[in-house]
Amino acid sequence: MLNLKNQVVGILAVLAMLFMAACSENPLNSQAPENFENFERDIIADDSSVFESSSKPEEIKKGIINLLVNPEARDGRTGWWFYGNSGVTDVTQNKREFYTRDHIEQPSHIWQDVDLPYGSGGKFLLMYGFGWVEKIVENSITRHPYLYGYQMSNPGYIVQYMQGQHMLHTVGANTWQELYGIFPIEAETRTIRFFLNQASQVGDTPDGTMAKYDNLEMIVFETLEEAELYVASKTRSRASD
Repeated sequence: MLNLKNQVVGILAVLAMLFMAACSENPLNSQAPENFENFERDIIADDSSVFESSSKPEEIKKGIINLLVNPEARDGRTGWWFYGNSGVTDVTQNKREFYTRDHIEQPSHIWQDVDLPYGSGGKFLLMYGFGWVEKIVENSITRHPYLYGYQMSNPGYIVQYMQGQHMLHTVGANTWQELYGIFPIEAETRTIRFFLNQASQVGDTPDGTMAKYDNLEMIVFETLEEAELYVASKTRSRASD
């Protein structure tokens, strides 16, 4: 009987070692939270996802920091995760843009996780960028690009969803549109997940149409008014060009 117990203990020990080894080889996947949607667990585990990090956030003008790494795709895929048919496309020799192509059998997403500066709780977060789509479905949001985000207290726990406002592309095909949303930052928020997605409406089938994203920004402001004034100044600047 004692020998049988020793054999059982030995088998359990081996299984425990194998489990720990598997987790250490793929730590991101082993930490995938239960409250994330299934596609996010797939994103983390999928070998086609690419992440590199060598760029740093840039100061747009004095006191205003764009917290996103590589927001205009100048450094290719650096700083971003990619899932499905998504990536970076060369527009000219010196210009690149992010793109997604949703298919019915597989959606596509691009995203970046950003740790907020200490003391950001109670302030306001601006998500900003431009979207474009090569063709549309009349009277439908399908194929249109949009910005989307999570506020997270620690990896995997979502405090708040950031959506709506002006973050969905709503104009015609082959037309760039300004996209943005301003959101209060929850006290427990530590990290922002900034998504680039394509919309899909029930009854309309994604068919691989390309959507593009450019000039992305994520900025923390002290007040809502400061964030709104910043967006208004960008609108005026474009109008005067």
